[in-house]
Amino acid sequence: MEESSEKVHFKMLNRPFFDDRWIGTHGIGRFAKEAISVSGFVKAKLPGHSSSPFDPLLLTLWCALHGKSFLFSPGYNAPLFFHSRFCFVVHDLNHISYPGYASLLKRIYYRLVIRRACRRCRAVLTVSEYTKNLLVEWAEVSPNKIHVVGNGVADDFEPDGVKYSHIRPYFLCVSNRQKHKNEIGLLRAFRAYLNDQVGPDADLIFTGKVSADLEKEISSLGIADRVHFLGKFSDGELASLYRGAICLVFPSYFEGFGLPVLEAMACGTPVVASNRTSIPEIAGEAAMLVNPDSIGEMQMGMTRVAIDAVFRANLIECGIKRAKYFSWDLVREKIVCALNDAYALNGKS
Repeated sequence: MEESSEKVHFKMLNRPFFDDRWIGTHGIGRFAKEAISVSGFVKAKLPGHSSSPFDPLLLTLWCALHGKSFLFSPGYNAPLFFHSRFCFVVHDLNHISYPGYASLLKRIYYRLVIRRACRRCRAVLTVSEYTKNLLVEWAEVSPNKIHVVGNGVADDFEPDGVKYSHIRPYFLCVSNRQKHKNEIGLLRAFRAYLNDQVGPDADLIFTGKVSADLEKEISSLGIADRVHFLGKFSDGELASLYRGAICLVFPSYFEGFGLPVLEAMACGTPVVASNRTSIPEIAGEAAMLVNPDSIGEMQMGMTRVAIDAVFRANLIECGIKRAKYFSWDLVREKIVCALNDAYALNGKS
């Protein structure tokens, strides 16, 4: 995992600091965990929580107290000043693209803190061309300032290994209960799948915990005995869950990247995914793309993968090949190159 990281080195006089508070099991957390393994980063060891509304003040104070130190954040927090010594990663703009899904405070934060930082910091990193194009338009910055570094697939996600055992075949949704994930639509498509009685008798499994909205929908659809929420998983456990599934169903209205799509592909699991935003860019031709507004399309996609052995085998083969294009080694190289370019462009810290 470290071989590629050692091919490129930071050119800064002082080693850059890294906001390590982002490290975790969620999407940005995984990115942060992989990014910090770049040789040369120093943990900033900042107090508090990175998503606190007061964090811009804390970062500003940190920058003021650390002279010419360069700070890199793998997430969407930024100082109010000292942007010439700062770079960060904007993974998506869902709070802007879908304002109804975000609180007023978050929308204000994006406009007053994030957009200002995009315009003034040395460089902005992001994970897809789709998000880059959104950033150029929303923040009104040059595309040359935004570096697409992507995401990678961890070593745990591979075709060979333990498969999760369940009482029935199952469809899988790796998600987090946010409204743009379109989980209500998936539940309705799954109900249509069961009513159709063409594919194998199956269950629907979600990662994470059930929400009140989903619990109410499940009850109204009469499928409480067929839908299961299994909580959190380690990478190894999640890989097992992917391998055992009929397919991953990923019907999001909006994604800055869509890492579960690649993780499933790397495990040899077919993918039925939304045809919106960044997902076609990430999936290529290795997934069955459907309209997330169409319950019928989602249901037909699930049915086809479940019953068409030839189609299923083709998705598996193409998915495994596709996932190999996304490695964390390459992501780390791109991060270092982007920060070096920003440093050279703006002069010494």
